[in-house]
Amino acid sequence: MANVLPGSVASGQSLRPRRLQFHSRLSSRITFLFGMSALVLGIMVSAITYYSTRSAIVGQYVTAAETTALDNGAVVHADLADQLNGPLIVNNIDQATSNSSSLLFQKGSWTFTARLSILNPADLPLSLRKSVQIGVPAEQIFVLPSNGQVYIAVGQPINAPTYVAQYFEVFPVSQAQNELNSLLSALVAAATLTTLVGLILGRWAARRALRPLRDVSEVARQISEGQIDARIETSSQSDLAVLTNSFNRMVDLFQDRLEREERFASDVSHELRSPLTTLGSSISILESHSDELPPRSSQALALLSQEVRRFQRMVADLLEISRIDAGMADFQGEEVYIVELVSRSLHRSTSTPPPIEADPEVSTWQVFADKRRFERIIANLLENAERYAGGATRVTIEKGDEGLVRVTIEDEGPGIPEEDRSRIFDRFARAASIAGQRGTGGGTGLGLALVTEHVKLHGGAIWAEVNAPTGSRFVIELPRLIIEELPESEQ
Repeated sequence: MANVLPGSVASGQSLRPRRLQFHSRLSSRITFLFGMSALVLGIMVSAITYYSTRSAIVGQYVTAAETTALDNGAVVHADLADQLNGPLIVNNIDQATSNSSSLLFQKGSWTFTARLSILNPADLPLSLRKSVQIGVPAEQIFVLPSNGQVYIAVGQPINAPTYVAQYFEVFPVSQAQNELNSLLSALVAAATLTTLVGLILGRWAARRALRPLRDVSEVARQISEGQIDARIETSSQSDLAVLTNSFNRMVDLFQDRLEREERFASDVSHELRSPLTTLGSSISILESHSDELPPRSSQALALLSQEVRRFQRMVADLLEISRIDAGMADFQGEEVYIVELVSRSLHRSTSTPPPIEADPEVSTWQVFADKRRFERIIANLLENAERYAGGATRVTIEKGDEGLVRVTIEDEGPGIPEEDRSRIFDRFARAASIAGQRGTGGGTGLGLALVTEHVKLHGGAIWAEVNAPTGSRFVIELPRLIIEELPESEQ
């Protein structure tokens, strides 16, 4: 027991044209613009916040370092005043107020005046030492090469009665750096969150702003597929109510005009059937006595008979096309094997069918087809090849792209110019006038147009291409009917 998988072609459905994507691209651009704006804004705010906070924190640390170094320098100055000889020994510096290291340069040597320092006197910035040497207090932020940490160095000259010395105190700013790193991480996270919020708001704003255009695009797509009764829902609160109302009025006028033309063509074709039937019957009677007519009259009768039959066929084709245009086509689809369908259609269409070459892979493939309409497709293509190219020379059945099956009818005629390969499928497009004088004859100009409509009803496509080294190829692509075998328990 076979089960038809969802997604296989249904009866009467034509290939849907590619959906319009302009609103999607525009929506993406608006969303991207919102996101970039939020990102730039987040970076600017974060940079301003970071550098202003950094300046404030560093300023506080420098002020605190200067105050502490000034107080400790006063202690050193007092000790220098009390000592006359020997190296300076300072024990009165309050180390609890800072995590600093103090150095004193006196009599050409350095003395660590407080806590065991990790500093080498040579690590002190040279510009700071020169400034203090000439009697100018100074401070400087520098990076210690040994550990890569940032420090604040404060230097001041000490002029005691018995000594002239230079006092330096170095303060680590690792805590400030940690605070700044934490702030930077928070600002980066805030900028990222701002960008995400901007993208979300941009997406929401784009969808809201482009909703009317998306509706217009969807309705335009439906109309292009033949659903001419599709309309845009409007409301008084719509931002584009004028556009939607104008669009709907335009489609109403288009539908009215199209329906009038279809009714006119159908009515004319229907009214012509009765007189044509009468003419056909009269000509048949005359043809039965053609041997009694003079040669010139017999020749005139033959021409008249040919034109009346061509006229009858054109009226029949017009009626068929008008029914398809009006959505009243009677599509009686069924599951059939493609190779069997093509072979049967060829033998029903001509007494001398061209050879068939079928790919073994597609021998078990099925399609959903209306046998009568498919036979008409094959018959029209064979007749077209007979009239303009000396007849079809080969028919091939092979695997197409993406689950499609391809039927090709080839001939070895003069070929069709590239610029005319699509125009020959238009209605009333004569091969003799369009396809480079491919032949003469009594075509109605509706054969290939009707083939196109029948192929669309099958959910397929048809086109013409060159058949090297000479001739043309008419290619029909139909959707393969996917069959899934059910488990035995479900049969």
